[in-house]
Amino acid sequence: MRHRRLLVLSLGLLPLLSTPGCKPKTLPDTVAARVDGEDIPRADFDRQMGPVPAVLLADTAKARELRTKLMDFLVMQRLLVQEAKRKGYKIDTAQVEQQLAMYKMQSGSDSAFAAQLSDAHMTETQLRAQIGEPMLVQQLMREVVMPSVPSPSKAKLDSALGIQRI
Repeated sequence: MRHRRLLVLSLGLLPLLSTPGCKPKTLPDTVAARVDGEDIPRADFDRQMGPVPAVLLADTAKARELRTKLMDFLVMQRLLVQEAKRKGYKIDTAQVEQQLAMYKMQSGSDSAFAAQLSDAHMTETQLRAQIGEPMLVQQLMREVVMPSVPSPSKAKLDSALGIQRI
């Protein structure tokens, strides 16, 4: 009898879970996703979807699959960056600035570089993040992956490269 009352009480609470106050908050149109309180801007998502050929997007099933995979990638990337920051890794700003200078030089002029950023709907700050965040992830991966990869011996390297030592 007691279990029946708990079941009835539990079932009675179900409608409260689906009330408007209990559903997740919707994101602003400018946000594609929120990962642990950090937004992934819709512009980042759209920028990455931009190069996808229209013929692929015409197939709604393929387009949905591509969007899902891209969102999964962006969320995973954000989680990795957050973990790297949590572990104390820092972006090497000198390396970022060096890479940025190379991009500017390849553009030919500051105005051409600014035009390229504008065409990509990107700011210089966003580009710096796009350059620096993978550096954080690489540092994290070195810590996680590299210690578990055994270093080959000199003999194994020689054998793999076809070198015979006398």
